[in-house]
Amino acid sequence: MYELTPHQSNALNTESSISLTANAGSGKTFVLSNRYLKVILDTNTSIHDVAAITFTEKAAGELYSRVASELNNLIKQNNPPDIQRKIEKLRKQLVSANISTIHSFCVDLLREFPVEASLDANFVPIDQRISSDLIELSAENLIRNNISDRIAGEGIKLLIRLLGSKRTLLIELAKLVQNRKNLFRIKDLYADKTPKEIATYLRKTFYRRLDEVLNAELPYIITHIKGINEEVLLNDNDCNIAVNVKNLLEELDEINDRVEALRLLARLKDKVFTKKGNLKVRGYLANDMRRKLETSVANVERFFREIEKLTLIDSTFNVEKELAKYSKAMLNISFDLIEEYENKKKQLGYLDFEDILLKTKEILSKEDVRRAVNKKYKYLLVDEYQDTNEIQYEIFLPLVDYLKTGNLFIVGDEKQSIYRFRDAELEVFGRTTNDIKSANDTNLILTLPDSFRMAPAICLFTNEIFEKLFHNPQRLYGEVEHKNLVCARDDSIDGEIEFLISDRKGDLEEAELVAKRIIKLKNDSVEGIADWSSIAVLVRK
Repeated sequence: MYELTPHQSNALNTESSISLTANAGSGKTFVLSNRYLKVILDTNTSIHDVAAITFTEKAAGELYSRVASELNNLIKQNNPPDIQRKIEKLRKQLVSANISTIHSFCVDLLREFPVEASLDANFVPIDQRISSDLIELSAENLIRNNISDRIAGEGIKLLIRLLGSKRTLLIELAKLVQNRKNLFRIKDLYADKTPKEIATYLRKTFYRRLDEVLNAELPYIITHIKGINEEVLLNDNDCNIAVNVKNLLEELDEINDRVEALRLLARLKDKVFTKKGNLKVRGYLANDMRRKLETSVANVERFFREIEKLTLIDSTFNVEKELAKYSKAMLNISFDLIEEYENKKKQLGYLDFEDILLKTKEILSKEDVRRAVNKKYKYLLVDEYQDTNEIQYEIFLPLVDYLKTGNLFIVGDEKQSIYRFRDAELEVFGRTTNDIKSANDTNLILTLPDSFRMAPAICLFTNEIFEKLFHNPQRLYGEVEHKNLVCARDDSIDGEIEFLISDRKGDLEEAELVAKRIIKLKNDSVEGIADWSSIAVLVRK
């Protein structure tokens, strides 16, 4: 076993549940495998009462290999007889250990409780390709059989007119059915509501979100606009545009209504922006001042580009009623399609990925199943937790009796949540962390800041750049705080980071810059590279 860092050692406390945030290259799989080994070796827990869940077959295979390799190493050591027998027994049992993906784990659970899940025990899990083919076939049948129906056909024709073609409707329906857990939530919201009531709900939701955006962004942006405008007035206190902007900003300070605030921002935009969306140079912000205020200018231009998407019209309620009508039509045909799709799967004994999660959540809501599962799983370890979504949260927490008796270990990196793999929801990481915090007397919200992957120069560069990029994160947009990496490499690597900067834009200029730098590296009399093969170039595509 390699020597553990202090941060890694803290994560091996098996007495309590732990939430671990692990930077890339910090040895998180090493910690996960060591925690698994500590549980099966140092506690009186059967290997079958421990579940380690990953999100890919490859990750599950890697974790299994690491545990197996370490057990093999322990067997070769000079252990007391009773310890030796225990290690050898665990190595034999490892073949049936619960180290798997979330879907494989749930399949096993459903096979254990098929009656409670209302399933044939011989169901067949199907992959995305088979699922997509079945949905497409079901949708084609549904539209063909209902297009002439007086009521159902009217909704189908309405949607084809809105979306532009039958093919587009089929594509949108397939997306909805594949992510139907969200569809069920919308159906519950819209159930028994008239188009007028749905329109009211949509309006309230829009205004709530708009408030969140403006509350988060507006004070920050107004500070930048005021700074820019004051600089213009210092240069020319008679500048007509700057005087108008100052008056508009004073009006904005007095406004509490978000719609009026947007209208006033639109007036401000007309005063100071060109048609291309840049702050005016002529008559307002001269180039020398623009360079001086580069950060403020970039923030203001970015903000106005984004709010341009919020088009204000006077008849919003009529638009929302039309949207409600289309939503109802889409919901109706979507659930008709789900019924058609479910019938086809039932005939074939199929379960798709979404079914597996939904069925598992359903059986874990039953007290007798949950009680049986709680007795079985004493320890649950979940890798890549930033990729978890709401439905998976509603599976994991019942498995450990909502942290009343079971032990939960989650590890992930919030920064990697930008990829939004598998319909991930970053909020789930935060919520589970808060659950663990509430369940423990001690603070077991831990981090692994060490990086065994990066050379010192790259670590320093990353910290310097991302401390600024991640400054003042907005949770509203899924942004996360910056945490410095700690270089943990003990080998000596010389190196430096360079920027190649050009005033021009485009791939050709970028290629020229890189080519010239390569030639300089090869030919430079001081730092010349011996041969071309000493240089590697990574490109985007």
